Amino acid sequence: MKLKAIKDLAQSSDELLFKEVAHGLNLIIENARCLESDSIFLAEQGHARGCEILRRIAEEEAAKVLILLDAIRCDRKEQSTDFSRQLGYFNDHLAKLIYADCCSFRIRARFREIRTLIDQMRQRYYLEGPEGVEWIFPNAITHTREKNMYVDYIESEGIYSWISPKPIKIVEKTNIIFCRTPSNVLKLVTALDAAGFTKPDALRVIAFKWRPIKMSEDFPSHKRRELNWETLEDLEKNGLLQEQAQEVYAAIRDFWLFPLYSIDLRVKEVDQSSLRVIQG
Repeated sequence: MKLKAIKDLAQSSDELLFKEVAHGLNLIIENARCLESDSIFLAEQGHARGCEILRRIAEEEAAKVLILLDAIRCDRKEQSTDFSRQLGYFNDHLAKLIYADCCSFRIRARFREIRTLIDQMRQRYYLEGPEGVEWIFPNAITHTREKNMYVDYIESEGIYSWISPKPIKIVEKTNIIFCRTPSNVLKLVTALDAAGFTKPDALRVIAFKWRPIKMSEDFPSHKRRELNWETLEDLEKNGLLQEQAQEVYAAIRDFWLFPLYSIDLRVKEVDQSSLRVIQG
C-alpha cells in the first residue's frame, strides 16, 4: 500500500487523469463542505478554537481543488517537471495555504507581481518589527497554522519558551455570522463545482483551452479574466456548463487564479545569519 500517491498520476494518460481527478475533486469538495459545516456548528456552540481549526482545514481542503485544476491546465509534455511538482503540492500545507490566501486578494496585478508576492509568502524566516527589522519570525503562514493548533517549545534569539493556542471567545453575534460566511477559497471552489468544472469532459475542455497558454511575467490580470470567461463559453458550447446565476459565472471570471504551476510554492530557505546582517 502506498499513501500520498498523487504524483503517480503523472504516469497516467490524459483520459485516466481526467477521470481520476474528477472523482477526486468531488470527494474533496464534499469533505470541505462537511468540515465547513462542522466549523459553523462549533461556532454556534461557542467552541471557538475548534471552529477556527476546522475552518482553516476546510480552506486547505478546498485549495486542493485549485491545485488539481492547475495540474490540468499545465502542459504535461512541455512542462513535465512543473506538472509533477504541481501534483506534489496536493499534500503540501504551505502550498495549499498559499492557494487559499491568494483567493483573498482582488487580483488586478500582472503575473510577475503575483509571483513576487508568493515568493515572500514562502520564506522560512522573515524580518518584522516597529522598524521592519527588529525580530526574526518563522514563515507566517505555516507558523500561524501550527500555533493555532498545537502546543510547542520554541527558541527565539536564544530564549526558549512554550507557546500554546490562545483562547478565542465567540460571544458576539457578528462573530458567529462571520463563521457562517464561506471563506473566499470555498466560495470559488463552490462556484467552479456548480458551473460543472469538476466533470471529466469539462476537465478535457479546460486542458485544451489552457495548456497552450504560457504565463509570461507581464501576463495581465484582464487577460486572465478574459480566458476564464472564454473557458465558461467553451464549456457551454460543448453542453457542459451547468446553468447557474450570473453571479456564479462572474465569481469564476473574476477570482479563478492565474495558473500557478510554474511558481515554486515550496518553502524558501533563508539563512538567519543573512537576516541578522540586515538587522545590523
